[in-house]
Amino acid sequence: MTVIGNGTKPLVSGSNMVWQGPGGSDGGADNEIFFSDGITTKQLTQNAVDDKVLGISGNRVIWASQVGASDSKGATYELFESNGTTTNRLTNNAVNEEFVGVDGEHLFWISPIGPLNQYGYPTYEVFYAKNGAVRQLTNNNVDEAVSDFEGGTAVWEAALGPVNAGRATSEVFYFNGNDVQQITNNNVDDLAPRLDNGRIAWSSRVGVSEVGAPSTEVMLFDGASTQRITFNNTDDFVSDIKGNQLVWLSRSGPFNGMGLRTFELFRFDGATTQRLTTNATDESLVDISGPNLLWMGGGPADAMGRGTTELFLFNGSQTLQITRNQVDDVPVSLFGSKVVWSSRTGPSGPQGAPARKLFYFDGTSAKPLTSDARNDDDPSFSETTIAWASNDGATSQIVRYDLGDEFSFKATDRRNQAGELLTPPTFPTPCPPSTPSPKISLRSEKSNVL
Repeated sequence: MTVIGNGTKPLVSGSNMVWQGPGGSDGGADNEIFFSDGITTKQLTQNAVDDKVLGISGNRVIWASQVGASDSKGATYELFESNGTTTNRLTNNAVNEEFVGVDGEHLFWISPIGPLNQYGYPTYEVFYAKNGAVRQLTNNNVDEAVSDFEGGTAVWEAALGPVNAGRATSEVFYFNGNDVQQITNNNVDDLAPRLDNGRIAWSSRVGVSEVGAPSTEVMLFDGASTQRITFNNTDDFVSDIKGNQLVWLSRSGPFNGMGLRTFELFRFDGATTQRLTTNATDESLVDISGPNLLWMGGGPADAMGRGTTELFLFNGSQTLQITRNQVDDVPVSLFGSKVVWSSRTGPSGPQGAPARKLFYFDGTSAKPLTSDARNDDDPSFSETTIAWASNDGATSQIVRYDLGDEFSFKATDRRNQAGELLTPPTFPTPCPPSTPSPKISLRSEKSNVL
């Protein structure tokens, strides 16, 4: 492990990483943007204003700099990008943009510069940039918010459908890299679309629940036609779609203490549907990577009697419970079968509570990355590198761990003040796998909903 310098909010992409931190070549107290390829570190900004890191993909870095015109709260933040050679300013206005994400040379954001809505506020519109060239994709009097993107394509919902019960319904829209297509146009709400390789999945209020109100069902657009995946009387909410896996949460579990059915996890592989969970707690999908699914589920009560969250990994054939303790385990991400998460299991930290520590599961066994009393904050994870901010309440140090490195490090900040050499204790192997639920079929017909 290596401590690179002082700062916060590290982000990684492959072996490259970026973060924000004070100082730098101008010695100021404001945050500047720093980039490292694992060998050398480069300062990308040098100014007297605040800079916030937003994203990284390969060697392309996105940040916001407080150099815009002033609004009621002061100078606004404008978007900038660097491709490792040149820096482009992407926005120049008196509003704060909301960054969506970057994938290679493509990036998306939304900006409150549209026509006024019925309440007199500017609406959020969708923007796309490729290699510094910016396009405004929407311009109407309703808010858009990109729910998923991939490369130069994106999906969102907008209340531009037929009027139902006195209001316009939400419809699904798709930017295919050239044009914006309206995927749905009906008198029900189509919600939270997800995207993978031109296929779009979303939840649509076309069902009828147990109490007679509309329920949400899972829909899938394959580029030519729309297929309804679920037919039941419960709410089904799309979580994500990647490769041949479409995953959703269905309110079809046992009744909980509030008289509601719990959310259970389902997956569709293009032919059959498999139910992955049946219990009395709500599940929440974290990520999909190849055949692997990572989710959070309910765990034992903590010292205050409150329920905790545990992590579960389905590897395509069986489910592993990765954690089992009396604290919340907060996942960072999933790459293949590798998982990183944070858990309050360390010694008493700066505020007296157990410190937040990071753990790494390599597909077979799990190990803690650190065991000191510093909080491990803002973790980021790629297929080769893990980074985080190690915070003792006074200083925040950027730590880099390259997978395959030894599980020990010497904490050193920029003033070259050596810290304690830490060798974490052994962490137990995951709990035994549970038997996967049998596959069931929820699909009985196809329908076109264009």
